[in-house]
Amino acid sequence: MDLVAEMLGRWIPEAAGADVQSEVLRPPFQRRLSRNGSAPSVRDRIINRYWDYPRWLRSQVGRFDVFHVADHSYAHLVHVLPAQRAVVSCHDVDAFLPFATGEDRRKSLLPIFLSRRSFTGLQRAAAILCISESTRSALTTLPGIDAARSRVVPLGVDSSFTPVPSAAADGDARRLLGPCGAFDDLLHVGSTIDRKRIDILLRVFAAVRALRPSVRLLRVGGPLTDAQAALARDLRIDDGIVQLPFLDPGTLAAVYRRAALTLLTSEREGFGLPIIEAMASGCPVVVSDLPVCREVGGEAATYCALERVDEWTAAVLRLLDERRSDAQAWRARVDRAASQAARFSWRACAAASVDVYRSLAS
Repeated sequence: MDLVAEMLGRWIPEAAGADVQSEVLRPPFQRRLSRNGSAPSVRDRIINRYWDYPRWLRSQVGRFDVFHVADHSYAHLVHVLPAQRAVVSCHDVDAFLPFATGEDRRKSLLPIFLSRRSFTGLQRAAAILCISESTRSALTTLPGIDAARSRVVPLGVDSSFTPVPSAAADGDARRLLGPCGAFDDLLHVGSTIDRKRIDILLRVFAAVRALRPSVRLLRVGGPLTDAQAALARDLRIDDGIVQLPFLDPGTLAAVYRRAALTLLTSEREGFGLPIIEAMASGCPVVVSDLPVCREVGGEAATYCALERVDEWTAAVLRLLDERRSDAQAWRARVDRAASQAARFSWRACAAASVDVYRSLAS
């Protein structure tokens, strides 16, 4: 996750002081099979990640005391690092589940090799920083992962996510969404991969819209897949969906502020960053009843059983009613959300990471 590397680079100097110097190690991307100006091809990405990056990183080994791989999908880099001084952040275990279930036997040879290369790198690392207790619990059930080498270091929420208005960011949101007040917007932030269960999201939106025609669904994170778009058409809700690209933090915070509620219908999450981003921005959340969501959302979120569309629908309608007719209860809900989100900071994430660096360097 690029975000982790960026935030650690920003906060380590403040959290650690002058005795810890950090640097982001990222070689320039080499295009071989795709032209400049176009999106890099999958083959170029694979070559850069698994061939160019390790070869370049070898030349950097003598310059640093500790190395932190900020995303487990790059854990193959540990093979070219001194393992006793290597740290890896683990965001989820999805990439490694095939090893535990035997499903990797049904895949082609190259993805199997690349995934196993990352997994064996993770096994070698001196320390694994899991972004939630749920992720740590799942990871330590996998073979060759020593629980003693793992610890929980939660993600933080960027200071851009705040209920305080920003003229520039709010103006950008207005250009994307139109004037305020015309709709009660439900928001979903994230990709459209299978575990996000966009099908549940669309069915909940359809049920709510049947009773509240003024409701829209905002989607941040790229367009729906063909199958998801077909389901939206079948449900006759495609005209009520506003699809937005990936947004910078300031504009995304403004979109959270505009929304009535944020929904997260995932069946699996490593952390659920939109939960704390939304709550920090003053937008209550309705999320899947998963252990990791309860770990992050605490008492401030509303939880629904994943497959119970009726339960989701009732929760959304109840909260929309509260927002319109009970200002005191709504204000209390927003305040609880802000208090919960405040428990997660990038400064604390950086400080905990530095503690691990010091223990390995010594």
